[in-house]
Amino acid sequence: MQNTSNKIKLILFTVLALILFSPSVLANKLSCNTDSIDKIIEAENIIFIDISTHKSKKWLKNYLKAYKDPRSIQEKYKKKFLANIDVQFDNELECTFPSKIRINGDHKDHLDSAPPITSLDVELLAGNINSVIKFKLFIPHTKGGNNEVFSTALLKELGFLAPRTYHVPAVFNGLETTFLFQEKITKEFIELNDLREAPILEGDERFLWA
Repeated sequence: MQNTSNKIKLILFTVLALILFSPSVLANKLSCNTDSIDKIIEAENIIFIDISTHKSKKWLKNYLKAYKDPRSIQEKYKKKFLANIDVQFDNELECTFPSKIRINGDHKDHLDSAPPITSLDVELLAGNINSVIKFKLFIPHTKGGNNEVFSTALLKELGFLAPRTYHVPAVFNGLETTFLFQEKITKEFIELNDLREAPILEGDERFLWA
């Protein structure tokens, strides 16, 4: 009876160890090149982003299917992929964020870059970038490039709520590119602007293209 109990404990311990120390769990952690809280707090401006998907071949396959489909980008191509995002800040801080990414956008202009680069919808699984957890990385011309940066800056200057928007040099699965970073309108965005959390209303774009 005692031997059976010990075997059960050993099995449970082994299973727990495999779960806790498996690569998928270990990868789901934020890591930075410093433990300095001050340096992490002071980090504001992103100067470079390096994105690598865990399954780059599957990402490319999904991209090609979306690109070859004669219709607009279908929901079935917007599946989420695990990725690591290495971010360099202007104060020499570098952090790696585990994340989930997917193709973003409805029209093919969001695929109009060097394969397999697309506009991206990003969700950080650990940590945040200046309190931002969810954001978009657009191919710049899909949002009018500098026009989008100027318009959001102008709206903010006039006292309106506007998402932080700026260009950032990047590498995606080994390919150099430039993205337009734009935070998503989420509860973090509301809280950062010192507003009470409340419902966020969004128009249904399907009516625009029906």
